[in-house]
Amino acid sequence: MKKVLSMLLAVALLTTTLVGCSNNGGQSSTTASGTSSSAAEGSQTESGETSETGGQVNGGEPVTIQVAVSGSAQELEIHQQKFDLFTEANPNVTIEPVDIGNERFQKLMTLISSGTAPDIIYINEWTYSLAYRNVLYGLNELIERDNFDLSVFPESLLTPLRYEDELYALPQEVSPYVMYYNKDMFTEAGVELPTDDWTIDDFYSAAKALTDPEKNVYGFRCASGADPALGWLARAGVEYDISGTEVKGLDTPEALEALQFLYDLVVVDKCSPNPAALTAMGSNADAMFRNQTVAMETMGLWMLPQYKADPLSFEWDVVRMPVDKNQKTKAGILNWGISAASKNVDATWELLKLAFVDSVPDVDMTDQLSIYRTEVNTKLQEIIDKMLIGESTPEETQEKLITEINAILAG
Repeated sequence: MKKVLSMLLAVALLTTTLVGCSNNGGQSSTTASGTSSSAAEGSQTESGETSETGGQVNGGEPVTIQVAVSGSAQELEIHQQKFDLFTEANPNVTIEPVDIGNERFQKLMTLISSGTAPDIIYINEWTYSLAYRNVLYGLNELIERDNFDLSVFPESLLTPLRYEDELYALPQEVSPYVMYYNKDMFTEAGVELPTDDWTIDDFYSAAKALTDPEKNVYGFRCASGADPALGWLARAGVEYDISGTEVKGLDTPEALEALQFLYDLVVVDKCSPNPAALTAMGSNADAMFRNQTVAMETMGLWMLPQYKADPLSFEWDVVRMPVDKNQKTKAGILNWGISAASKNVDATWELLKLAFVDSVPDVDMTDQLSIYRTEVNTKLQEIIDKMLIGESTPEETQEKLITEINAILAG
C-alpha cells in the first residue's frame, strides 16, 4: 500500500479517521493526557483508567456500556481494539457494540423511539437535531464536576456540538476529505503528479488529460453527497450559513462560480461519471478507483483501513484538496454523545472522554449549526445531482437551492 505520510503530517491530521473510521496512515494521535499512540496499529486511546480514582470505573461494580458503531469490518475491528484497551483497565466493564449500519441516523432514531438507544450515541453532523429532540444527555455538569479540560479540543470542533449553550457530545474521530490519485495513471499519461499546493486549475487540467471516453476511463469521480459539493463551494470562497431562517452565501457570484465549475467538470467535459451513471453502477461505483477506471476521487481517510487490509494493485497517494480561493475542506466527524435514557451515565462518561482530535486545519463545519442540517443536505444533494445530469443550468440550480433551502429553514 502506497501512502505519503508526509502529506498526512503536513495537514496535521493528528487523529483517527472519520465517522467510524480509524486509520490515519500511521501518524500519531493524541489522547486527553497528551499520550501519543499509533492509529495505524489500532491504538487510539489511553488505558481508560479513570483519572479521579486511579481505579476502575463504577466503583468496580459490573456495568455494561452499549456503544453505537458503524463502518467497514476493518473500522469495527479498530473500534474493538479501543474498547479492549478500556476494559483491560476496567475488567468490571463490558462494552457491547451496537452496529447501526450505513443508514446511521435512521437506525439511531428507530432505536431511540423504541426505547433501546445505546448508552453512547454515534453522531455525525446531527447534534442539533438530536439535542432539539431531547435525546442527548447534557455534558456541562459532568465537565464542571470533573474539571474536564475542554481546551484539548479545537473550538471549531466543539461549536457544532453545543445547542443552547449546552455541550452534548465530544469529538472522537475526524477524517477530512482528501484527493486520492492513481500515480501509475498519471505517469502513463505524462501528467505531473499533484502536490499539496496544487491549484484548482491544476486539478481540472489533470482530470481532462486523464479522461478517455473511448475506454470509459475518467479523470475524476465526483463523489455524491452534500459534503463534497459544499467543499467545492467553500474553496470558491462561499461563506455558507444555515444557522438562521434563510441560507446565506448561495446568492453570491462565488457560489455560481463553484456550480459552474462542477457543471463543466461533469456535464460539459465529462471528466466524471454523472450521478445517474454512478447510481446505475451500484456498488461497482465505489470500486472504480480500485479498478483503475477513475484516476482521482475525493474521499475521507476512512478508506485507508480498507486499502491496508486489501492493498491496491497500483501505486497511489493522497494530497490535500486543490487551492481555489482557499484550501478549506469538509470532513466526516464522529462525535460521541450520551443517551438521555442511559442508566450508566458516569461509567459512559469515562469512556466518552478518552480519545480526541488534536488539530484539524482548514476543516469547514459551519454548515452543521442548524437543526435542519440533515434535511437541507438531502435537498442540496438532490438539486445539485439534477444539475450534474444536465437537467438544470448552474443559474437555475443556484436559484432553486436558495428557494428550497429557505423553505426548509423557515420550519
